[in-house]
Amino acid sequence: MWTRLTAALNRRGSARLIARNAWYALTYVSPRRRRLRRSLAAFDRRFGLDTARPQPVGSLGLPAGIAAHAAQYQTIRQLDLYLAGLDIDFRDYTFVDYGCGKGRVLLMASEYPFRSIVGIECAPQLAAVARQNIARYNSPTQSCRDISVVVGNAAEFAPPAGPSIYFLYNPFDDVILAPTLARIAERAVAARPDFMIYVDPVFRACVERTGDWRVIEDHGDWVIYRRAAPRFGS
Repeated sequence: MWTRLTAALNRRGSARLIARNAWYALTYVSPRRRRLRRSLAAFDRRFGLDTARPQPVGSLGLPAGIAAHAAQYQTIRQLDLYLAGLDIDFRDYTFVDYGCGKGRVLLMASEYPFRSIVGIECAPQLAAVARQNIARYNSPTQSCRDISVVVGNAAEFAPPAGPSIYFLYNPFDDVILAPTLARIAERAVAARPDFMIYVDPVFRACVERTGDWRVIEDHGDWVIYRRAAPRFGS
């Protein structure tokens, strides 16, 4: 812990990063977080994976310009909750997870027959773990095996062509989210609508200011958007 703190103090943007790490440490011991960790650990034991172990931002060796805007590595217990309300043929869609971390969401998405699954991760060491997990995952109900992990800044990633479902578990703040949304907006609107699932939507105002996304489900701590039709004229 002292090593991480010292390293953080020597980087620009360190005050923001230290505050985030401190909050993460305080909430780590809460009853809700303990129950979540037990559930995540059971999944890892079943498939021989490493997706549940926490990874503070300060331990990833990221450039200060990225670390100051990235969220702590965290993952979800289930994906079904968010996909259940989408009346679509998953075979037509690419699933894109921004801030995929160790790949747990990618693996849960592979239980659906997506056309392909892509994770974007800025931390090379997390991406390496995600690729190992993908290689080890052996589920008899897995429906998509076209899974890839891209290492890089989400703001510079060019989303794949065709209809997509974008998944964000509050991976970064609006400094990165705004250009990420702009890259998505550069894509031509597909014949079928795009969707965005935003869990813990701290910066949802950034999404809604674009005018490109319409809320179709709002549960407070998670929102589903549908990409609006393009606007013509000015």
